[in-house]
Formats: sequence, structure tokens, C-alpha cells
Amino acid sequence: STTTSIVGSLSGLGRGLIVGYQERTSLITGAPASYPAPPSYVHAQPLSLNEIHLHWSVVPGADAYRVFRGPQRDSLSPWAVTDTAECRDSTVTPLVEYWYAVSTIDSSLSPPEGVPSHAVSAITDEPPMLLGAVFVPPYHVRLTFSKALDESSAREPGHYQLGSAGLTPASAVMTDQEHGVLLAFRDLPADDGAYTLAVSGVRDLSGIAVPAGTSIAVTIERQGSFYVERASYLGRNVVSVVFNAPPDSSLTVASFSSDPPLLFGEIQRDGLDPGEVRLALIPPPGRADGTVYTLFVSTARDVHGNDIQPGVGSRSSLTFFAEDLLSWRVSPNPCRPDGSPTVLRFVGVPQDAVVGIWDLAGRLVQEVRESTPDGMIRWDGRARSGDLLGSGVYIYRVHSSIGEKSGRIVAIR
Repeated sequence: STTTSIVGSLSGLGRGLIVGYQERTSLITGAPASYPAPPSYVHAQPLSLNEIHLHWSVVPGADAYRVFRGPQRDSLSPWAVTDTAECRDSTVTPLVEYWYAVSTIDSSLSPPEGVPSHAVSAITDEPPMLLGAVFVPPYHVRLTFSKALDESSAREPGHYQLGSAGLTPASAVMTDQEHGVLLAFRDLPADDGAYTLAVSGVRDLSGIAVPAGTSIAVTIERQGSFYVERASYLGRNVVSVVFNAPPDSSLTVASFSSDPPLLFGEIQRDGLDPGEVRLALIPPPGRADGTVYTLFVSTARDVHGNDIQPGVGSRSSLTFFAEDLLSWRVSPNPCRPDGSPTVLRFVGVPQDAVVGIWDLAGRLVQEVRESTPDGMIRWDGRARSGDLLGSGVYIYRVHSSIGEKSGRIVAIR
């Protein structure tokens, strides 16, 4: 059986009954009720040691919302009134749990205020701190944080910038039981030395972000070793692997493996770049759905007699882009814009894909692009104005050099 909490009653509220179930509140009526329904999908997210962010779904016709706060679910009192579907509480005590509920105010109804929503809670906490950064040849930087991290924010390459040029990594992978991140760069500064790595937007499991202005010094030293610089998919079942020096004849197809597994058919040397080899894949190629593959190289040395650098130096991340639109899909659909970094995923996209989203009135809501060639475009559910998408039906169209696709997205808040 399912437990349902009744947060309103028929007494004194017309002929409607407000019922709360999980994260939703529903209005059950025998005739139209004369009071406003409470908001649905109320969320409380700690932002720092001293602030909690509240947001909820918009109630049509609402003039304002009353926020209730208290130390326990059953001990709430009026705390604030706002005319938007969000507010921030910066009067909290660190490391204390707070409970919240929200009611709707609509002056056109009588009574003008309904019963509160279901109650939600949040606990303020210390933000995750960046403790260390180590350069791992040939092109990786390993970061260590004080707390376990939220995967979607930690794996976003745009949250990391190296040096004054603002170089961003090609990929970011979780390590050390979610306390670490391994960054793989396609391009690094030409000269060895100390560089500043800036981190922003990375959150812990509670949703608290690293402090503004977080940065750390990284010392890059690459002299005297043989390693893989990068691996990339070129299309048509061909993978390019670039080393920092020309490999000798000990490098064969048997030197390569991957996780998840890929089948390699033959190896070809690049006539223009002696440090590059090309691997022919036995179809099918890797999945173009955001999956990050790891390519491993073993028993190899360069023409100077240096063995391949063990560990990170003998591996590279590898992603695949779609070469057709046969596997195109949108997930999840319906979606729930709630402020998280990834609300919707467009999967199976070509590397030059651009997705436009329109409302039913034909207005362009947002345009998102394939920023990393991994077959997936991630969208945070925000319009160009920065506001979260409202409930409704939207039209999307993907444009690419190999074709177009269109369909509908349903947003529920």
C-alpha cells in the first residue's frame, strides 16, 4: 500500500481536498474549489554554509507565495512572502536542518490563501574544497576535493580552466570514491612550468558549489618520457592515437585495448606525423551516447628506446560522435526542469549538431550545441533568459551536416 498525507481538509475550504503524495500536491474536487492550490515540486537546496535556495512550480494566477519555515516538519510558521517561485534563506545557522513549505496567495479567490505544500528540508554545510592538483604525464591533471562530488557537475569540462588562456579539458572522470576528478586535456601550454587551474560550478552531493574564485597551482613537467598525448575518433571506424614521440616497431594492434571493449582490426602509420598511428575498428564503433571509453597502450617504446609511461601516460579517454541520426533520442521525456546541470539529454548527435527549442507560439526558447564530440548534448532546462522552462509542450529541431530531426519535449514542473 502507499502512504498519502492529507494536508488540507474539506472543512472551511469549499468542496476541494488537497492531497499530498511524494513530491506532488493534487486537488481533488467535486466542484471548483474557491481557494488556491499549493505549489508542486518544492525543492530546498543548500548553497553554502549560510544559505539555502528554495524553488517550486509556478501556480497559474498566483499573486504571491508564503514560505513557512521551522526546525521540524510539523513545526512550521510563516517566514517570508515572495512574488516569484523561488527565494533564498540567508538567515540560517550552519549545520542545522531547516524545514520549509509554501502556500499560494491569489487575491481573486476567497479565501485568498490555500493550505501549505508538502514540507521539504535541507541542511547547510561546508562547501567542497579543492585540496590538491597533480600533473600526470602526458596530459592529465588529478584533482582532490574535501568531499564527495555530484557526478554531473564534476564531469562538466567547462567547470575547469587552465592557465591564462583558459584551456578546458576534453573530459573529466570521477576518481577516488567521488572525492577526485581526473582531467584529460587535448591541448596544454607549450612550456613546462607552474600554471593556475580555476574551478567553478562543481558541487558536492548536497548541491553546494565550490567557493567562488577557487583555484590552485599545477606544475607541468613532461621531459624525458614516452606517452600517449590523445586519442580521437575520426569517423568511418578510424581512431587516431597521437604519441609525444614516434613509436618504434614494437607498437602493434596487440598493444591496444579499451574499456568498454572495442575491436581493433589493423594499425596504420601516419605519413605526415610520425607520432600518430591510426587504428581501424571492426564495426560497430563505440556508442555515441556520452560514454567515455578508455584506450590502453602496453608494450610500446619510442624510437629513442623509452618505454611507454605506465599508468595515466599509457591511456587516453575516447568518445564517439554519431555518423547518422538513426539512434537519435531525447531523454528523459517528459523532463522536470529543477535547476540541476543536466535536465535533458539529446543522445546520438553528430559532432556539428545544433538543437533549437521553441514554444508552441513559435518563439525560440533556447539553442544548444554539441560542445564535446561524445554524441550527447546536455541541457540544463533553462531558457535564453536564464529562467527554468515552464510546464508545457515544446518543439525541438536538430540541425547537422548529415540531416535534421524534430519532435516534442514535455516539461513538467
